[in-house]
Amino acid sequence: AWLESQGLGLNRAPGQIAVDRSLCIDCGLCSSVCPSGALSLTQPAWQLQFDAQRCLVCEQCIPSCPLDAISLVLAPP
Repeated sequence: AWLESQGLGLNRAPGQIAVDRSLCIDCGLCSSVCPSGALSLTQPAWQLQFDAQRCLVCEQCIPSCPLDAISLVLAPP
């Protein structure tokens, strides 16, 4: 809503971002490129947290993950 209030249009992907916790090693690379803060590292354990409500589905996190632990799950037609 904030981006749209600033005059920026959003083309949302027809799906949602998913993090495969069995592949994720909590390196935090994805959180460094996430513009909405949906991906973050929590202290003191330094574990990746994903807040789907904040996610813009911009997909910037997908290529940043060296282990392919992040994907776009398409919505059913």
